[in-house]
Amino acid sequence: METDRAACMENVKRLVVKVGTAVVTRHDGRLAVGRLGALCEQLKELNSQGYEIVLVTSGAVGLGRQRLRYRKLVNSSLADLQSSPVELDDKACAAVGQSSLMALYDTLFSQLDVTSSQHLVTDTDFRNDSFRTQLSEQ
Repeated sequence: METDRAACMENVKRLVVKVGTAVVTRHDGRLAVGRLGALCEQLKELNSQGYEIVLVTSGAVGLGRQRLRYRKLVNSSLADLQSSPVELDDKACAAVGQSSLMALYDTLFSQLDVTSSQHLVTDTDFRNDSFRTQLSEQ
C-alpha cells in the first residue's frame, strides 16, 4: 500500500489541499487558530519537499457572519436586542470573512517565512476553458 502511494506521488508537482468549514472553525463558530497554524506548518513542510501547494479554504461566510453579528450586538440598543434578528446576506458575510481569513493565513504563513496569495474564483470561472487553462499553468 505504501509503495503504491509513493509510486503515485512520484510525478506529482502540485498538491491541492481543501479545508472545509469544520476544519477552519471550532464548534462555537470561532476560528480554529491552533488547527490552522498546524495546517500551515504542514503545508510549509510539503512545500519544502518541492511540492507546489494550493490551499482551497472554506469558512469565510461563517467567519463574516460571526463578525457582523458581534458588531451588530455591540452597536445595538436594548430595543434592538428585543426585536427579531436580522438575516445577514451571505455575500456581505463572505466579503467581511474573506479579508479576516486571508489576514490570518498571511500572518501564519509569514511566521513560517512563506509568501501567500489568494485567487478568488467562482463556479462560472471553472466553466471558462481559457481560465481553467490559466489556472493550471500557474
